[in-house]
Amino acid sequence: MFGTSDEHNTQAKITTCSNNDINIDGDDAVFRRALQQQYNSTFKDDVEDDPEKHIYHKDRDLVNLFDDDEYKLAYLHVLLDYYDDYSAPKLNRDLFKETAQQYDEFAMLLEQHYEVTKNPDDLVSKQDFHTTMKQSKNMSWRTVLTEAKRMGLEYNKNKMRDGVRGVFVGLVPREEEEEEGDDYSKHL
Repeated sequence: MFGTSDEHNTQAKITTCSNNDINIDGDDAVFRRALQQQYNSTFKDDVEDDPEKHIYHKDRDLVNLFDDDEYKLAYLHVLLDYYDDYSAPKLNRDLFKETAQQYDEFAMLLEQHYEVTKNPDDLVSKQDFHTTMKQSKNMSWRTVLTEAKRMGLEYNKNKMRDGVRGVFVGLVPREEEEEEGDDYSKHL
């Protein structure tokens, strides 16, 4: 009993089902692995199937089919026919990434206020960056730095800008667009 040991690399995938979109702080590792399959079908009691509109008759006895072991085995054999050839479509990866990004508030704020240039000469001070992000969403410096690193931004605590130690490298503020009618002095 104690004389043998066996090691295995475990692999697992988390599968969830929901009536709502997923809200996750994604990074490259998550986006590389995650898939989303979206079903927009509606099942109703007294209707004829309409595949074009994805409306189908609700079959309340469908789940009872799986009480029969022969049915379960037959269903498994149908799935196994496609097992070796299965690779998830790119659409499913893209859909997950798109959905996750729609709920990523930090990424939206970053895109709204800054342009990522990756140019080592483009610097934004820690203070300016934190102030901008804090105005839109009250975040501590720790949260701002964690989120910025998750987004792949480079932070250098030793460089200075405008007399402030700590800068984000490869980032420039976006030009604020003036809305029509905002500048009264233009009309004088």
